[in-house]
Amino acid sequence: MDAYSAGGAEEYSAEGDGAEAAPADYNGMNYAAATAETGGVPGASDGIAVMSENEAAAAAKTDEEAGGEKHPRKQVTRRRKVRKQKNSRKLIRTFNLDAETTDFDNLVAQLQQRHRIFGGYVESSYVNGNSYYTENSRYASLTLRIPKDKTNDFLGTVGEMANVTSKSENVEEDVTLTYTDLKSHVEALQAEQEQLMKLMEQAKTVEDTMSIQSRLTDVRYELESYMSQLKVYDNQVDYDTVNISIQEVKNETPTGELSIGQKMLNGRKTV
Repeated sequence: MDAYSAGGAEEYSAEGDGAEAAPADYNGMNYAAATAETGGVPGASDGIAVMSENEAAAAAKTDEEAGGEKHPRKQVTRRRKVRKQKNSRKLIRTFNLDAETTDFDNLVAQLQQRHRIFGGYVESSYVNGNSYYTENSRYASLTLRIPKDKTNDFLGTVGEMANVTSKSENVEEDVTLTYTDLKSHVEALQAEQEQLMKLMEQAKTVEDTMSIQSRLTDVRYELESYMSQLKVYDNQVDYDTVNISIQEVKNETPTGELSIGQKMLNGRKTV
């Protein structure tokens, strides 16, 4: 039995007999010796002060009263983790806007130019009808793809150029789990492809070579399929879809009759 175990046994035995317990070792030396070396201050060694239980509790209470929180760093880290999880969600979003204008040609031309400034592109466009000077006014429908981090700024610009009478936002689909699953398949197939390439170099017979080549072909086919799906999701997630319906009018709807959507867009200008 080693010295530590022996000391522990003696102390336990002494306490069981009702006698005074032997002083516990302190870093391999007797407690009394440790006290003597530190100038007679119990609980100190090599100049490092060791607080008693009461002192530690008092200090902790003081820190809590001063800081207001027991573990502020942990709480900040927790909040950052929550924000990161929210930002990492893969959401496919669509915005629908109804707008009216008395300057139809200019508005359509501006929209087709402004989306480029924000890094977007036109997915589809449609213009129908004649000028409002005739019986039927003109109507346009634009479907634009705008980078998700620029969408709010673009919507604000549309609100400045046209009279937006309604606006809606829809989360078409949350593809976070599907995307994560596809990515896991891709990583697994890439690892298998690398291993098959190594086995191909070590193949000694034609039969082995053909067998490995067959599996390698299947893996590459699956890998391309999964990566293609990931690219589609990347585009749908990274670029929001903005559908804009534009109606040519003789007189725009008065400001007091604007919808909540328009007020939200105009809020940026009143702040």
